[in-house]
Amino acid sequence: MRGPLSDTFEALIKIPATLILLGGLFYGVYWYLAIHLPDERRARDDPVYADQVFAGVLDYDAVLASRAWHRRGAEAWDCTYAVVSLPEDASSEPPTSDAEAWFLRYGGSWLETPMPPLADRTRDAVAFCARYFDDVLNTRLAYALTEGGSWHIIGSVGETVHIYSAPQRIAARIRYGD
Repeated sequence: MRGPLSDTFEALIKIPATLILLGGLFYGVYWYLAIHLPDERRARDDPVYADQVFAGVLDYDAVLASRAWHRRGAEAWDCTYAVVSLPEDASSEPPTSDAEAWFLRYGGSWLETPMPPLADRTRDAVAFCARYFDDVLNTRLAYALTEGGSWHIIGSVGETVHIYSAPQRIAARIRYGD
């Protein structure tokens, strides 16, 4: 036999249970949209970023490092990069892409190396992003920028650096930005 007290008790149980179920549903949707999909996109886009930057611009032997997106939970400013090894018969002259998307552009107004010292207020994208590269790659990048016979472009604030080095057999687009 049901009475007014059991109906009240049943209603008091249904409301929190419904709220818990709705909260779980909203959290699941949030997790899928805000965490899972961006992580999936990073996992899909990072390995092919270098291919996208250099496609149709230059021939290369292998992708040495590629990252299209900052890591989840990273600092607001972090690194993206596309670094490839050039074939032995690579041209000594650097190419320039005509990509419409700013994050796929490579080349432009190339300057010969060695690269001059950076100004006090210029970011050092290569040095900051070096923590993501192995020692061999960091050495090749350093030689490409400090020895003659290579080419570089550095943006006015140092956020993006382009490197083309036939002697080091390396081409790179390195960005330290937001």
